[in-house]
Amino acid sequence: MRVLLVLGIVLAACLAGLPWQPLSAAGDKPAKAQVSVDELLRRLGSKEFKVRDEATRLLLDRKDALPALRKIVETATDLELAKRAAFILEEAPRRQARRMLDRFRALAKAGAVDQCAELLARWPAGQEEMGRWQATLDLARKLSEFHKKLGKLANGKFFLDLVPAPQVITAPRVTKLPRTDMPLFIRGGEVCPDSGRFSTGVIAASRSVRVQQLAASVIFAGGSVEVDDGRYAVIVSDGDVTLRDALGCLVIARGTVRACEFRDCLVVSGQAVVSTKFLKDEDAYKNCSIKQNEPFPLSFVRFFDPAREGVTVEPADGGVRVKTVDAAKPFAQAGLRAGDVIAAVDGTASASPEVFRRLLRRAWVGDEGVALQVVRGGKTRQILVPTPR
Repeated sequence: MRVLLVLGIVLAACLAGLPWQPLSAAGDKPAKAQVSVDELLRRLGSKEFKVRDEATRLLLDRKDALPALRKIVETATDLELAKRAAFILEEAPRRQARRMLDRFRALAKAGAVDQCAELLARWPAGQEEMGRWQATLDLARKLSEFHKKLGKLANGKFFLDLVPAPQVITAPRVTKLPRTDMPLFIRGGEVCPDSGRFSTGVIAASRSVRVQQLAASVIFAGGSVEVDDGRYAVIVSDGDVTLRDALGCLVIARGTVRACEFRDCLVVSGQAVVSTKFLKDEDAYKNCSIKQNEPFPLSFVRFFDPAREGVTVEPADGGVRVKTVDAAKPFAQAGLRAGDVIAAVDGTASASPEVFRRLLRRAWVGDEGVALQVVRGGKTRQILVPTPR
């Protein structure tokens, strides 16, 4: 039936003298070619408002146009065109930040805390700061509700509600804490200050976090977390969590949670909760609620799983082998097949299923798509998978 339909379209096009376009991979719409940057810049200089407006809208989403736009501003041979180019250069980061804020809110609503940490770690400094802080507080407050005793003031407010505007620190690797009484909002790949007490603030790290003292604070980590002394804190980790002592904390981990002693804590682990000091539960867990082997913590937190996005993999020589792909999800629609070996994700080797999961999680919060280096039948190819928007 489909063959007859395609032949009918071709025949009708030929009789009408029209050019025929093949159907796209999706099966029902012709593939739409992307307008070149040069053509968009030409349209940006048009005398017709509608043409300029459409070109502006398209250029705001084209990162590959930024060098050419900067050159137009620098040379300024056409003042009107330079003004329009300058507007796009100023507006593009704000537009991206607004999209990121919408994405963050959607991820937070879905309980994807590890992806929220990834997004916060890469957020451009100075863009949508108050919106980002408020959205982070909303997520922390929602988590704290699962542990009623945590961070509640006499008037029933959450402990971070008293922080109107924290000092923001953004770096790929944070190794020192500033000497300040201001609350901190730390965002980075890895947070491991040499010493000091972290009190009344938020740490969002795409990888690991290690602090000596943590009080009335929140950690969202895409990797492991180590804290010597944790008091009245929210800790969510897509890895293992190790504490010396924990008092009044909410700890949620995809991996194992270890501490000498837990007091007044709610601890939820995807694997096990272990006391490194006491053998008896009544000695190790005083007035605590302990939940182990929980793949879906508190029926809210969802750690990133490629299977939910439509692909499962297994170990293989040179990468990971695709076991299954969901035909209704982006991976299959982009051309990935069962049996393909994924050698790299965005240029980084996917040495194991866990490495692949973390690389994909990092890329999945972006809006530029994921580039997979795939080996099929002895030949290497690249497949670009669009990310959710």
